[in-house]
Amino acid sequence: MIESGREKLFFEAQQSLNNMNELLYNLLQRSKSQMNLLQFKLDKLNVKLIMDKAVRLVQFPARTKRVNIVADIDETLIGHGDKEMVEFIIRKLLQRHKILCANAAARLVHQSQDGICSCMIN
Repeated sequence: MIESGREKLFFEAQQSLNNMNELLYNLLQRSKSQMNLLQFKLDKLNVKLIMDKAVRLVQFPARTKRVNIVADIDETLIGHGDKEMVEFIIRKLLQRHKILCANAAARLVHQSQDGICSCMIN
């Protein structure tokens, strides 16, 4: 195997380990929330960063079903909520979309109206 191939393989393995670590942490947080052991932490959230992270975590399994996921969110969009809960909900929605829509595309978009922001999967 040539050096560039090894580096690419190492990078993909590292990404997979990082994703698995984040998913296991989120599973632990979900378990804690089910047992009412988590405190709600209201924070200002950068919605684009949250969406990008969720897309990154589900992108590899989505590709195996030929589902392309893209987050088209304004970088200046700020929300308020519990970051871990919002991340979990977005990731679950993306995973559900991936399961139901093989050979499709998912586009995360937002629209604002009257001070209320909605994020949708098209």
